[in-house]
Amino acid sequence: MLKKYKWSLLFSSLWLLLPPAAGLLLDDRLSENASARWGLAVGLPLFLLISQWLCVLLVWKDPKNRGQDPRVLRLAIWSLPTVSVGIQAMVWYAPEDPMGAERLMIAAMGLLFAVFGLLFPFCRPNHTIGVRLPWTLQSEENWKATHAFSGRVWLIGGILILLSAALPWKLTAAVSLLGLMALLVLPIAYSCRFAKKHPQTVPQAVSDREKKSTRFAAWLTAALLVVTAVLVGVMMASGDITLCYGTEALTIDANVWSDLTLAYEDIYTVEYRQTDEPGVRTFGFGNARLLAGSFRNEEFGDYTRYSYPSCAACVVLTTADGVVVLNGTDGESTERIYETLRARGVAVEKN
Repeated sequence: MLKKYKWSLLFSSLWLLLPPAAGLLLDDRLSENASARWGLAVGLPLFLLISQWLCVLLVWKDPKNRGQDPRVLRLAIWSLPTVSVGIQAMVWYAPEDPMGAERLMIAAMGLLFAVFGLLFPFCRPNHTIGVRLPWTLQSEENWKATHAFSGRVWLIGGILILLSAALPWKLTAAVSLLGLMALLVLPIAYSCRFAKKHPQTVPQAVSDREKKSTRFAAWLTAALLVVTAVLVGVMMASGDITLCYGTEALTIDANVWSDLTLAYEDIYTVEYRQTDEPGVRTFGFGNARLLAGSFRNEEFGDYTRYSYPSCAACVVLTTADGVVVLNGTDGESTERIYETLRARGVAVEKN
């Protein structure tokens, strides 16, 4: 069956590798950042490519997918490459909104969920695609009813998640998270309720092989849900900044981005501000907790940022290599950064 879809597999794999490959060849910012070069342009794409082929092999290994609807199989092939383009956009794309790349990712996920919703009613019983529960796997009637219902839920939920990308960021994050939970919980609740209302649809005897397949499908579904929840949580809420004040230099350690070391003699001025305007992220990392990387705004032009969006205050450093903006988790910790740097003798402009 792999031969029948060999071109789809080939082009989907190339599509998955295209954004990082283009960035590696065309974006000179990577030549100055070894960790970004290997992590973003090599490590992440290889991880996604391995995950893509692992998912495809799991689908193809299931004998029940030999009679599966071709549209469903093609969706299984293209779903992860589509998501990977959204993930890459969070790094390569420079929107006018600092959280614009994340909005783009959420919109792409909503669109993908809506497409899944359109194709769910055509999905035939199997152990790797669809709502795989003991009730759906043991009853074709339950499977059909559950996937007809799930199709409507995923279509409507996907459209709502897509539209939520246009809302203020806090509402976008809340609506998308609630929408994702609804997509997972409502089909399970419906399938369970259907099984209770139609007990005669559940066969009395199930073979050992079917029991093993059912257990495998249940464990696989649980594992995928846990992995998805962990990845979403990490992407949305990870990131910390640690400042190390050495005898001759300040080191900014961000655990989600490359570190930066600034010699005190190369810091010309330090300024504390109550408010801050990040501008556009041109290359770097950003989520609800942390912004790090290269940015651009009207005042500084291109500059470097390590900051927590939850804190309005910031410290602006004018250095030999340009402007660096950083802060702490709150105004008090940000002011401590300013006072510490002043004590190092970098508060007065140098010629």
